[in-house]
Amino acid sequence: MSYFNPDFIAFFKELAANNNKDWFDENRKRYEDEIREPFKRFLRDLIAELAKENPALDIETKNAMFRINRDVRFSKDKTPYQTHVSAVIAPGGKKNRDYPGLYLNFSAVSVTLGGGLYGMDKEALYFLRDYIAKHPKKLQDAISDKDFVKHFGEIMGDKNKVLPAEFKAHMESSPLIANKDFFYMKELPAATVTSEQLLQIVLDGWKASSSVRNFLLEGVTST
Repeated sequence: MSYFNPDFIAFFKELAANNNKDWFDENRKRYEDEIREPFKRFLRDLIAELAKENPALDIETKNAMFRINRDVRFSKDKTPYQTHVSAVIAPGGKKNRDYPGLYLNFSAVSVTLGGGLYGMDKEALYFLRDYIAKHPKKLQDAISDKDFVKHFGEIMGDKNKVLPAEFKAHMESSPLIANKDFFYMKELPAATVTSEQLLQIVLDGWKASSSVRNFLLEGVTST
């Protein structure tokens, strides 16, 4: 089934050209009917599928979805609205930064899906680095998994220039140990959002990330 119609792309193209409160107020019902509610339905179905294997992912859509209103307090860009819908599915919801959940971003430019760890706390990062140091082959096997490479290519993320002394010796064999973020992304054409296969496409991406996702989860929960 299709969750979105072509007005999804049209709406966000128009919003990008008219990113102001007056335009949005005039198109609010259109946003609610064609964007927000279909996205909620999609997330409900997606969460139900993911929770079959991992009950901890059985969360409410409101805890997964990001608001369309932008936080402009500390930004030079004062446009009030996001030009996409996005969500993170993780135990407890989008605020959980220590679980390699599923990230989604649908816009008029692309459909993006991915996951990993971004902005995790210092303790979780230390645990993960320690796990990498102890299991370099396991990490290499995870990032070399053919489905992961086919869908996502590689793990990305900013690196620390200075590492704790106990991890420096592992830099050559496991350069990812210097990362402070560990994430992966797949970008698809914007037209994917109206595909009847959208749900399956996302589920296939989630499955393809399992080798890396499981390694990251083991790492941040190790002691």
